[in-house]
Amino acid sequence: MKSNSLLPSETKDKFCRKAKEKGARKEVKYFIFEDLLDTGEILIGKKFETSGFSFISYSLLKRSRHIFKKWDENYLGCFVGFIDGTKMLFEDFSFKIKDFSNFTLLAEAVEVESGNIYSFTLVNVCDLPKALKWEVPVNITIFAEDKVEKVEEPSSPVEDEYVAKLLKLALKGHGKAIDRLEKILNIDNASLLLKKVRRNPEEFFRRTILHISKDRYTIIGDVVSTTPLNIDGLELFNTLVATEGIELSVLLKEKFSEGERLKINGRMVGYYSE
Repeated sequence: MKSNSLLPSETKDKFCRKAKEKGARKEVKYFIFEDLLDTGEILIGKKFETSGFSFISYSLLKRSRHIFKKWDENYLGCFVGFIDGTKMLFEDFSFKIKDFSNFTLLAEAVEVESGNIYSFTLVNVCDLPKALKWEVPVNITIFAEDKVEKVEEPSSPVEDEYVAKLLKLALKGHGKAIDRLEKILNIDNASLLLKKVRRNPEEFFRRTILHISKDRYTIIGDVVSTTPLNIDGLELFNTLVATEGIELSVLLKEKFSEGERLKINGRMVGYYSE
């Protein structure tokens, strides 16, 4: 694990080992994963919870041909979730997994209230039913990476909501959004503007959730509250950050005061709330 990750590698390894050896076992039933299984295979998750975190070890089991061994086990990886994130309702789930040789829990879903599309790692797919309801509750948390920056209010932010939406789409490479942006702003080439926005989004948006790639985001918002927590002697802070009409749970290594405006880079992690 990289040194800028939220949890040290030794902490993750310690609890992932406990999950693999002693965790509560659950068979993955959700149809997207079940459809990938061959005859005689099952996908399992083994869960170990501590200090509000859930460590889940996934393995693919295949019936063994050996007389004295029931299953052959292919370890797929260990994923870490935070149980008490910001509760949001999602629909239209799309999982990115194609096969078990490249195991991923990356999902894309539409947030019901805003209609925004989010990409996140849904760590506890072992808790999903065979089919999902129309609206699915997921607790969302940002696991901060890199150094969190305190930033000033922008002197001339984008005020027009439509332009802001086009900017966010253009940053994802949407050609039609780029063309529309150039027309509205009367510029010949939006590439220079987009480069500036990517480098310093805090100068263009008061509060925003910007998708970077896969489950990675840049969050800009104001601190609402901070709750300390401790895992294996490591102090972290569950920080609620007001951004885009929600109070988003962000796990940080350092404490910030209410009202401080932050720029945060991190991974969006989801935890299915039954």
